[in-house]
Amino acid sequence: MYIHSEIWQTLILDVGRVLHGGNTVTRSFHPLSMSDDTQRLGRCPACDERITTAWILVEYERDDGTEGIWAECPTCEDVVAPV
Repeated sequence: MYIHSEIWQTLILDVGRVLHGGNTVTRSFHPLSMSDDTQRLGRCPACDERITTAWILVEYERDDGTEGIWAECPTCEDVVAPV
C-alpha cells in the first residue's frame, strides 16, 4: 500500500501536536525511512532499548529553537523522543 507523502506529513504533524503540546514540525520528516544507518540516537524512555538513526520518523525544531527527534522504538514500537 502506498500513501502519498503529504498524507504522512499531515499524520506526523497531528501526532506531533498531540505528543508535544502543540509544537509544529518545521524541519523535515522521514516517512517509513529504512536507512542502514546504525548511529546511535539514544535509548527508549519506556523500555531502555537502543535506538539508531534507522528508526528516525521526524526531525523537528521546537518553539524555543532547539532540535528534537521522534523515533520508533524497535522493541516496544512506541513513538518516542530518544534520551
